[in-house]
Amino acid sequence: MMSPLRYVLAWVALWALYLGLAGSVSDSELLTGAIVAGACTGWAVLLRHCSPHRFVASRAHFAPWSRSLRQLFPQAFATGAVLAAALLRTRPTQPLARVAARSEGRFFGALQSLHSGLVGDYVVWMLLGLAALVLTLQRAG
Repeated sequence: MMSPLRYVLAWVALWALYLGLAGSVSDSELLTGAIVAGACTGWAVLLRHCSPHRFVASRAHFAPWSRSLRQLFPQAFATGAVLAAALLRTRPTQPLARVAARSEGRFFGALQSLHSGLVGDYVVWMLLGLAALVLTLQRAG
């Protein structure tokens, strides 16, 4: 059985984490942080003491995730390499680089014309990205 001091330490750590992420310290943030930390600690106590079975994770639980991550790693690495190359590039001086910069500018110009800057656009783009991610993971798995 866990000692009550561990629960108090967990509550203090969660409260400090909330305040650190909140960015400001006011009366409402202190109260909200205390409530959130209390709810999380209470949930942990309920799970620890009221559950008839202990949580056991087997290889079967993690196999689909690890397989998907292994298949996505090369694409993520290639994307990171392209982004790093774009960040390191200062000004295109060679003819091929100029053509790439012009086509890149046209692509991002078209993307900006589709995006009006409203919050609804952000939501739609996030949903489209999430749908593409789900389809990619389904094809990989």
